[in-house]
Amino acid sequence: MRCLRLSPLCALLTLGLLAPGLAALAADPAPTPGAPAAAAPAKPVRPKLVAAKQVKGQPTLEEGKRVAVYLWSDDAGFHLRWVNAGQPTLFAGRLDLDKPLKEKTRLLGDVGSGWVELSGDRIVMFSTTLRQGVDGLDLVAPGGSKVQIDLKIDGQDATPEQVFLGAQGGHPEGMPLLITYR
Repeated sequence: MRCLRLSPLCALLTLGLLAPGLAALAADPAPTPGAPAAAAPAKPVRPKLVAAKQVKGQPTLEEGKRVAVYLWSDDAGFHLRWVNAGQPTLFAGRLDLDKPLKEKTRLLGDVGSGWVELSGDRIVMFSTTLRQGVDGLDLVAPGGSKVQIDLKIDGQDATPEQVFLGAQGGHPEGMPLLITYR
């Protein structure tokens, strides 16, 4: 009978002494020096509640004076308008409705830059660069009473001072918003 002679490394592998250590290294490798640490998952932000009376009636739009978003509701539905201070400004957002959307109308239609899209029948997303004037959306969701809104201006969360609510032009506490509008 002939014996097979193994090198010490092969013998250790054969005996399985290295296998658990190699498995641990593969599962949890040491960080590469100079590499950024993995970020912890972001905690969801609770929306700020806005009562229906705060968004009733159209506010006075101040076109060309400031970067702002105006939100209001009336018998025709829910409305958003955005204006800038004479410089191109990127407005983006997501609106989550509690009832299916029947109609959406963009103020500038297909003439304005950017896009407005539906995801399913209850989510409206938009991104548009306003160069001058006013742009916005009108939404009709029969039976709807709530909309959650997240707004970004030039890639940052819209500040409360940039958001005007209803005829009184009040400001929310922060972003995102959960608005009851009926």
